[in-house]
Amino acid sequence: MHSAAWTTAFTSGSAVAPAQCIQWSEEGQLLVATTDALHILTPRIGLFPERNGTLDHAVYSLHAHTSTAAHPRYEPSLDEDRATLALPYEATEAWRAAKWSPAGFGPHGACVLATIDARQRLAVYAAEQDTVRGPWTCVETVKDFPYAAQRTDDARRLASSFLALDCSSCIHGEMLLAAGTRGGDLVVWSKRGTAPLNFVTSLRFDAPVDAVQWDAAREIAVHAGATLYVVRMAHSTADIVQLWPLAPRPSLVAWDRAVLHAATPMRLHTFTEPSAVALPMRYVAGQLGKDVVLDDGTVCAWDNTHHKPSFAPALCGIAPWQATPLLAVLRRETERATWRYAVTRRTEYTLYMPLVHGWDINDDAAASVFWDLVPSSLASPPLLAWRAVLLACALCGSPAALSEALCARLHTEYLVPLAARLERCWEARAPMDAWRSLVHDAQSLRWLVDWIDAQPYMQGKRSLCSVHAWSDVIAAVVAALAAPADDAAFKERLGARLMLLAQASDERTRTILEQVAKRTTSRTQWAEPIALGETCPACDAPLAFQLARYTQCAAGHVFERCVATHAVIDTTDTLSCVGCGRNALRAALDAMPGPFPAVDACAQCGNRYRAPR
Repeated sequence: MHSAAWTTAFTSGSAVAPAQCIQWSEEGQLLVATTDALHILTPRIGLFPERNGTLDHAVYSLHAHTSTAAHPRYEPSLDEDRATLALPYEATEAWRAAKWSPAGFGPHGACVLATIDARQRLAVYAAEQDTVRGPWTCVETVKDFPYAAQRTDDARRLASSFLALDCSSCIHGEMLLAAGTRGGDLVVWSKRGTAPLNFVTSLRFDAPVDAVQWDAAREIAVHAGATLYVVRMAHSTADIVQLWPLAPRPSLVAWDRAVLHAATPMRLHTFTEPSAVALPMRYVAGQLGKDVVLDDGTVCAWDNTHHKPSFAPALCGIAPWQATPLLAVLRRETERATWRYAVTRRTEYTLYMPLVHGWDINDDAAASVFWDLVPSSLASPPLLAWRAVLLACALCGSPAALSEALCARLHTEYLVPLAARLERCWEARAPMDAWRSLVHDAQSLRWLVDWIDAQPYMQGKRSLCSVHAWSDVIAAVVAALAAPADDAAFKERLGARLMLLAQASDERTRTILEQVAKRTTSRTQWAEPIALGETCPACDAPLAFQLARYTQCAAGHVFERCVATHAVIDTTDTLSCVGCGRNALRAALDAMPGPFPAVDACAQCGNRYRAPR
């Protein structure tokens, strides 16, 4: 078993429930949810791991005291079951639960975080500017409870105290947020884009709702009291379609297609029609696809088979990325001295990025493992593609032979077909969706090639897949986007995008871009050349694209700043790449249609841009 892994160590409070303590977002960020802070981890793209296996992450911590400081502590009534209050904890300032939304529901198309704090408040957090560096702020708190309007004061308080939540997948631009209350309510809201949550429906049970889990078909597994229910959403109504007895409260609820699983401290339950099967097991520490992971590091499949993975015990949570070998494992390190831990409530954690169990890596299989990673990388957000590339490079026993195969395969299976798609889109005047798909694939492949080409494993392979040719493809694609050819706004967007691409330091790339600009002008039959939106500070003459590389206008005046790289522009509309340091105008970035808006940024290295401090 191959044991290679990248690690990131940090110190925090106790982890929350195993099913939510570590989560991937759709954009490739990792959430490590602990009682005192929600840690958002983003790999630093372009910074390569050292030989010791460290993968550098940017960490933004959303501390619990920022959420609870302005709100009184929840005080249970005398008739409440205080045993349920201790799950998962009862603290003055703490997070109780958190869940990523799908991409597209925050500013700039990012993901948002739905949270429950120690006051049992349900709130939505988002990053207004930079999802890596923050700040993440509360953009919405649920304050209206129409489902409890006719109840008494105590009953209304229980109905506004939330215990569990989950976000559905995005269907037709809509996400559903389900939450369970201490008063026994299952409440469902809908969300479109950055609009506020909109109440949809509610369903009341005879006990507190302490677990909810969506499946892909928009059915909800709901645990209340000693019963597990399946609730089906249809036409803004919620109806119970199945139920089984299940006690105590499950630590994990998971859907495997149409089959529902739940894990209690003593058993692993598989619910199928017409009966439920219970398998003996120990405490569950996390979820891995169809598997669960025990606290000693053993992976237990739903059919009760066991095998030992390559990572160590003391697991807090485990999260795979869909069906790829990308895996995140959160492990609790040896706790500090008892007296010190009791005071600080701090624990040392290590985030591992190991290989999925069952992958036996050897020299003969290295190439096949790599090619299992590459297709998923092209369809994934850049952050995940970056992780896949690093993992593949580390697993390859013969990088020289692999790089030769890589060059040939990328050219044959990716570059040639995409170039043909580009020509078909040009000739057929393809719709916007076709161009967006082409931009997605071209940009993903360019990042992949650039990253692999810069790897120490691949030194000397600068001809890999003709990287400069992809600048031609990307620029030509953007040149054909959206509006009619005579639209001034279209020309402005095109000029801004070409200006951003002109930041490339490669001489061949700049030459290709000039050719693309000329070809675009001739194909669209524009009378005037493409402008870049820059004027000479001496004579106010517009800067032609062909002169951007020389930082001079047609009259020969030398610009006071480097136009091609925007290196010394200092305005509120300038953003800086967190990886390579290049700068760009916000208008140019806003003009870029991107498949992952909150992640897409620097055209050269794939890192995000950030606003000036």
